[in-house]
Order: sequence, then C-alpha cells, then structure tokens
Amino acid sequence: MIRVLIVEADMNKSIQLSNAINSIHGVQVISIINNITDIYNKIKFLRPKIVTLNLGMKNIEIMSLLKKIILDKEIKDNVHILAYTENFNEVSESAKLKTIKRNFENIQICGETSIEISRIIKEISNKELANKILDQLFELGFTITKKGTKLLEECIKISIENETENLKVLYEEIAKREKIKIYTVKSDIQVSVNSMWNSADKENVRKILRLGKYENPTVKSVVSMIKYYIERNA
Repeated sequence: MIRVLIVEADMNKSIQLSNAINSIHGVQVISIINNITDIYNKIKFLRPKIVTLNLGMKNIEIMSLLKKIILDKEIKDNVHILAYTENFNEVSESAKLKTIKRNFENIQICGETSIEISRIIKEISNKELANKILDQLFELGFTITKKGTKLLEECIKISIENETENLKVLYEEIAKREKIKIYTVKSDIQVSVNSMWNSADKENVRKILRLGKYENPTVKSVVSMIKYYIERNA
C-alpha cells in the first residue's frame, strides 16, 4: 500500500484530492495537514511514500522546508514530493519555481487539479507494483530478456487490480492493452514459464510456489502465488 500525506490549507481542496487519491488501487491517504508549521517532523513521523505539497500555502517557508527535506537522506531516498501551485500556468517561469526545478531534482511540480495529481500518483503506484512483481519473478528465475516475462508481469498486475485469477479474462485484457492477439499473449507467457523452469533451481521454485514434490509450475500457479505475496506484504 502506497501511503500519501496531503499538505493543503484549503479544506475543500484537500478533501477533493483525498477522495481522488483514495480511489486509486493500492494507494491510501494517511493524513491531511491543513494548518501546521512543522511539516518536516510530520513527514518524518508518518513516513509516507508520497507527499503532495501546495507551494502556495501561507505561513510556510517553502524553500527552507524543501532544503530541509533534501538534506535528510532518509526522506530524499524514500519519499516522493509532488508539489503544486494554484497558479501553475501563470507562474511556472517565476523565480521560485525555476529555483525549485533547478535545485530539487526529486521534487516533481505539476498543476493543482486533483485529476493531474491523481494521474501522477497512479503512475508512481503502477511503477512500484511492477517493480515488486518483477522482483518476485526474478527470484523464481525469470529473465527480462523473454518478452513473455513483461506480459506475465502485466498479467499479475491486472490480476491484483481487478481481483481475478481467471487467465482467460487476464489474457483478453492484456491483448486489448497491447493490441496483440490473445494467442500471442498466452504463447509468450507460457514460453517464459517453460524457460524459467528449464534453468531454475526447481526445489526453490516449488518452495516459493508451494508446489508438490513432483509438480511443475503453471502460469496459474505463478500468477496466484505472486499475487498472494504482493497482497500479503502490502
């Protein structure tokens, strides 16, 4: 689960933003800060993955706050700062924003609309989920060089998002997204599973997938167990 902290003085905007963010699968707003000066300590205490920050909030020294964040290695390495301003289109060339863009590379600036912010957060969430799935696949012995591995990763991601392990449904969705035939999806994924099994530590694979002593892995068993591990550790 990706934890999001909202820093926004306007209560209505913060609620609208919170509703939009909470509608994203695998993402949860853990707190909304409407009127607080010690934002830095709040970020340290709550340990969010993403912080949405209104650069136009009054009584907050934005530049000093951002410098403090960047100098904190734990925050810099683990927290994604998504900063926005009410007048993004009008002041995007202002000295303040130009300074932020130049000095704070890991801080992303966008327009203030909840749609735009939610879109970016969804991209971050999708990337996080894909990386977790790929880590599990690599542990089993899959290689990224097989085109079926990427399709299998997408298959597991859709399975988690749509809460289904029906391979027919998953293959159809991948085929639609990738604009390829269902047969190609099915064939490429099966080839990837077969290739993994031929070169894998079979005892380790059976242990991870919870297979019997003489069972071989199937696409279904790979999707089901990786989905289980990802959801268990969310």
